[in-house]
Amino acid sequence: MSTGIADSNDIRLLVKLLKSAVVIVIIQIIFLNYVTTTKSFQMTSMYDDTSGGTSLSVDSWSSSVKSNDQGNDGKPVNIRENNNDSSISLVEMALDLLGKAGVELDDKAKEEVTSSLGKSNYFELYGREPIVLGKESCQVYRDNVPAAERFAAPMGMFNTGTNLMYKYLQGNCAIKAKQKKYGEYSKGIRLQPSWGKHSPSVLRGKNKASMGGLAPYEHFFPVVILKDPFTFMSSLCRHWYQADWIRFGFRKNMRCPNLTPNNEEELSKNLRRPTVSVNVKFKDYVVKYTSMVDLWNTWYDDYVLKVDFPRMIVRFEDFLFHTEEIVTQVCDCIGGEMNSTFSYEADSSKPIPGASNLLTSVLKYANTDNRFKEFSEQDKEYAMKNLRPDLMEMFHYQSKSQ
Repeated sequence: MSTGIADSNDIRLLVKLLKSAVVIVIIQIIFLNYVTTTKSFQMTSMYDDTSGGTSLSVDSWSSSVKSNDQGNDGKPVNIRENNNDSSISLVEMALDLLGKAGVELDDKAKEEVTSSLGKSNYFELYGREPIVLGKESCQVYRDNVPAAERFAAPMGMFNTGTNLMYKYLQGNCAIKAKQKKYGEYSKGIRLQPSWGKHSPSVLRGKNKASMGGLAPYEHFFPVVILKDPFTFMSSLCRHWYQADWIRFGFRKNMRCPNLTPNNEEELSKNLRRPTVSVNVKFKDYVVKYTSMVDLWNTWYDDYVLKVDFPRMIVRFEDFLFHTEEIVTQVCDCIGGEMNSTFSYEADSSKPIPGASNLLTSVLKYANTDNRFKEFSEQDKEYAMKNLRPDLMEMFHYQSKSQ
């Protein structure tokens, strides 16, 4: 009898152990998707070019910005008059956007929008019309990749709206030739390109990211999203993902963004170094940046000015307020067709605590008083001095008053 009980207990114990082992394996698989072997590498002179695109200089990009009201064929881009009419206020534009997205606002919420955005200098800083670069590479991409094999995929640094861009493209755009060949669910939209949506271009053709698929990397058309560097750095403090750096303070008293040590205690904690370096994991590599400013400068210098494969560059700020226009331009670029009715996303695109929905994004990013709110005067001065002036001017991230 005792042997039977022992055997029964052993079986139950074995089952528990097997269940635990399965859970551990699943956790390891998920963990390995994000954290892999650490290996430092240098960014200089490692840019990969196998696509036969056209390299663009700062001057040619600037020219593209100045002629931003024209499409690939020289015809005016269809700008939504409601958003670009100089008589429309920021508050009216925000309420119009929220209404189209089906966000129901009570009187209190409307008052919050009005008071938060009423005195914002949003238009002075970012302008009224979208800045979209890279439209001249659309034809190059279409000429080299058959319609049934094309993919549009968002890219950008952390917290720049890549998940949201994917949802908007997936919900509103499709390449008919691809659907005809592979089925109605094959729209030609991927969550990220094969080398990863946050990866530097040196990993193009080398890295195989999850959700990127097994398609050749040349078949992907990256839609690169960049955000105002000041709001980007603040958002990195809330959701840092694969970035790591020394923090000053603790919890509610934590100072972030922290670009430089601001006192003797911070300087000592930072080992007497003048800036707070940031390490970012990209698959098998860790790249060390001298600061958050260097991270923004280097990552976007790479995709805006250095690479020469087809891609489109859009601003997060335009994607927020000119959503339908931006999505339509991307869809047209890859040879896709838009749905007859545009579908908005009002909820958060990220399944993580504290992620912004449409209303909180409007309140947070359209109120320019929030831009420097979390910066010390010393760090603000450091950022203004060290952010790339060509990129800042190109994307209107520096107002006349600055």
